[in-house]
Amino acid sequence: IFFLILFVWLVGVVFCGLKSFITNKKILRRVKQFSVPCTAPDMIHLLNERKSILDIKGNIKIWVSNVVDIPFVTGILKPDVFLPEASLNSEKFQLVLEHELIHCKKKDYLYRRILFWISALYWYNPLLYAMTEYYVEINEIACDEVVLENRTKKERLCYAEMLVNFQNQDNILSNAVSLTGHSESQLERRLENMLRKKGKAGKATCVVLTLLFILASPVTTFAAAKGISDMQDAIVDMVTDEIEETMIL
Repeated sequence: IFFLILFVWLVGVVFCGLKSFITNKKILRRVKQFSVPCTAPDMIHLLNERKSILDIKGNIKIWVSNVVDIPFVTGILKPDVFLPEASLNSEKFQLVLEHELIHCKKKDYLYRRILFWISALYWYNPLLYAMTEYYVEINEIACDEVVLENRTKKERLCYAEMLVNFQNQDNILSNAVSLTGHSESQLERRLENMLRKKGKAGKATCVVLTLLFILASPVTTFAAAKGISDMQDAIVDMVTDEIEETMIL
């Protein structure tokens, strides 16, 4: 029974984890083929200026793509920010860029990858999927709050309009929510949060992330210990049976 359960679990991990991982890699490879590094002096200056304000160290490369309509960040040690061509007017570019740079500063891509693999390992637990999806949502809202802090009403409206436009686009990233963090169900709540004067999503992000690890850690420890213990028992029984058969012969 143990080996049957182990086999079913491994099949689930491969299907839910590796399949999605490979799909995302293929999408990223295709996106990069149709993207070019951003070399415009004014945009590079804006990038360095925002990095300095946000106290971000290290190199961040900006890519401009004509095949995606949703900005997103990839990479843990060397982040790449992919921006759609439509976002390159000065006002929108600053808002979009700052949002993605905040993701880089907070290492959000790293945490999303960790949660992605935890969800894949425990593919049979719907609570983890729900918590992970909620984490992504409040993570996006937390970045929205930082970007819109002390912004004018006109800038807030521009930002909200931009989110709606991103969501209405039909592109190759429409099924890659784990990369972009954009989904139709989250859009309304993000827009509602922008109307509030005081945001709390930053604290909520930490709370949800902590709960996820608290939820997963005991299960991981128990599962690993139980699996090793059962495997040791199976090996001992197998060896014992072979010794007994040898003695009988």
